[in-house]
Amino acid sequence: MKTAQKKSIKKEKLLDAAFELMMAKGYVATSVDEICEKAKTTKGSFFHYFKSKEDLAKALLTRKCVAQQKIKEGLFGKDPYKRVFGHLDMLIEMIKKPSGNKACIKGMLGQELSDTHPEIRKICVDYFKNVTNDFAQDLADAKKQFGGNFEPYTIAQHFIALLQGSYILAKVQSNNKVVIENLEHFKKYLQMLIKK
Repeated sequence: MKTAQKKSIKKEKLLDAAFELMMAKGYVATSVDEICEKAKTTKGSFFHYFKSKEDLAKALLTRKCVAQQKIKEGLFGKDPYKRVFGHLDMLIEMIKKPSGNKACIKGMLGQELSDTHPEIRKICVDYFKNVTNDFAQDLADAKKQFGGNFEPYTIAQHFIALLQGSYILAKVQSNNKVVIENLEHFKKYLQMLIKK
């Protein structure tokens, strides 16, 4: 295995370990020592890749944002109705899995660190803005093609608020069921709005 590949694997292990720990405990309660222990690497390796825990959190958020956009691109084709409902169905199926998350790392870190870490706050703001704009465009395209009386951008904002609020409930209840139920209700609501 090439040295660059080994380095990349070590960095990914650190990011994976940080993701798992921060999803379970939050940013503040997760230490660099715990991240290194979970990733089975040294503090020297950690500081080779990241200047600080905040630098790691920024890399973690950026990696998740890029990965999610790539997953959606090309999956659902050009039909805006399929893009809207394909996105929701994919999200529901991911959450139904036993390993499905009870929270969103962007929402968790955004909520925990917005007042104290402006760069992390900006990454989260940009992510939610991009997701809202992207979903609003799909909704606008579906409305144009099939009709309906709704404002795409406000519905897209409602979707983000519903999803993030549902994740908070899932986290405190330690059960993803509330997220799935709320997304299913949201799907029915959209089906009434988009007159296909």
